[in-house]
Formats: sequence, C-alpha cells, structure tokens
Amino acid sequence: MANTRKTIEEFREVIWIEASNRWGEEFTVKDVVYHLIENGVIHPKTLRNYMLFVDFDIFLKENQGHIGHTFMDLSIKHNLSEKQCRNIIYKQRYKTEKAYNIIEDEY
Repeated sequence: MANTRKTIEEFREVIWIEASNRWGEEFTVKDVVYHLIENGVIHPKTLRNYMLFVDFDIFLKENQGHIGHTFMDLSIKHNLSEKQCRNIIYKQRYKTEKAYNIIEDEY
C-alpha cells in the first residue's frame, strides 16, 4: 500500500503550510509530529506499534539478546500480552520499511 513520490511531495507541502500557519517559520519536528497525531494522520495504533519496534530493539540489547525477557518488558510497558507483542513485532514490522511505504519512480 505504498504511496507515489508525487503524493508524498504534495503531503509534505500541505503539512509545511499547516505548520507554518500554526507556529510560524520556527516550528520543530516535535510540533509537526504532534500536529499529525492530533489531526489523526498518525493513527494511535500505528504510533503504539512503532514505539513497540523501538522499545524491542532497546530491550533486546538491555536483556543481552534474551527474547523472553524482552517480550515480558514490552508487555509490561505497553500494557499488552506477550503474545500481542510478539504478533505485532513479527507480523507488522515490515510496514516500517521504505519499500512498503514508497513506490519507486519508474523510468
């Protein structure tokens, strides 16, 4: 379900205009991310899943590669079952790859 580069550029322009109108020319990335979350562009479940991916990598290093402890830590932090965490990590992580999100231009 990838987007074309043209669609992405149009989206970036719309967000630039909205952010500039709201905060002036001195807005930050944090402002833009909050704006996207606030307006429903970033779905709450998508945000949670992305944070699971980030936390998974952090916890895996902290737990010295022990996958069981890693999923326990994830389930506690995100208030999900270990099985839900495993399913999200193993079945949804591919959605964070560039190839899934952007259609390469055809020349």
